[in-house]
Amino acid sequence: MKVLHLSYSKNSEDGGINTAIKQLLNTNHNVSNEWICNNTKPKILRDFELLGKIKKSDFDLIHIHGLWRSQNRLAAFNSKSLKPFVITPHGMIDKWALKQSKFKKKIAIKFWEKKAFNNAMCIHALCQNEANEIRSLFPNVKIAVIPNSVSFPNLNKIKNLKPIWSKSFHESERILLFLGRFHKKKGIEQLLNAWKIFVSLNKSTKWRLVFIGYGDKEYLLKRIQEEKIKHVKLFGRISGVNKDVVFHNSSAFILPSFSEGLPMAAIEAMTFKLPCLLSRQCNLSELYKTNHLLNAEPNTQSILDSLINLNKFNQDELNKLGKGNYDYVSKNFSSTIVSSKINELYNWILGDSFKPNFIF
Repeated sequence: MKVLHLSYSKNSEDGGINTAIKQLLNTNHNVSNEWICNNTKPKILRDFELLGKIKKSDFDLIHIHGLWRSQNRLAAFNSKSLKPFVITPHGMIDKWALKQSKFKKKIAIKFWEKKAFNNAMCIHALCQNEANEIRSLFPNVKIAVIPNSVSFPNLNKIKNLKPIWSKSFHESERILLFLGRFHKKKGIEQLLNAWKIFVSLNKSTKWRLVFIGYGDKEYLLKRIQEEKIKHVKLFGRISGVNKDVVFHNSSAFILPSFSEGLPMAAIEAMTFKLPCLLSRQCNLSELYKTNHLLNAEPNTQSILDSLINLNKFNQDELNKLGKGNYDYVSKNFSSTIVSSKINELYNWILGDSFKPNFIF
């Protein structure tokens, strides 16, 4: 079986989609994969350029990642010339996301996204909450609920390497890590508000806030400098071994997001047994039932309460929270489990198997 994956970009300008696709391609060894992106051409030519690339490729089905782009317009208007396809919105269909550039997205849904969804053999949701959002907009489509997978670290390769903040903070200090896109969607403004209050109330705290990523760096730097917010550092984008070293040397992870599909950075943090401060919009609701997550909604008071609670934990208690997170992702997000479900989905679309029980 050969699958053609279509997305906007292979780097971070497409958010976490590129990470999810790379993980899928690197771990799904029972499928031959090809990945085509279309962000390098002038906008007016992209649809035609992508259609030309598709016609030159040999494949059995198409897996479309993301919304609003050329690949979705082709799925709407050229479906008869395409092979069977599945669409993964990657969190772009939730209520908060649809309110951003609201008018443009309403036009897109009316003129091509609705048709693309109805033409698809199946829509791939990353969690049940996303599936519910899809169902509310497109009541007649088939939906498969399959999470992203995650790789587990080899700590022997990184245990002696120092993180990028090693010259800024002492080893005895505890790092609260934010890793991802610097964007209002991620609750960074509310996080800074809460952190400023937290350090003013807890002047002897050993916790230090580290932002690592890309996006609106100027906003963060300006606020930190002008408001003289203490115990916080900002670093640029990292990947590979350097990212693993950062996770390994952190003491907790935070993401008070307004909107997510399924946040890869949070799941990766859990593979390093980190306690996590997350909003419910991160769609890891099952973890709340285990009491292993600290709730941090994207408002100043909720984040502050979560920081205060975090500050009360000793190392044994932090380890217990982290171990619970690790056990959860081991059970639900391993590449073996996720790849098996993806292959079941593909085989069903091609008519080679019965309908899996995760499709409804």
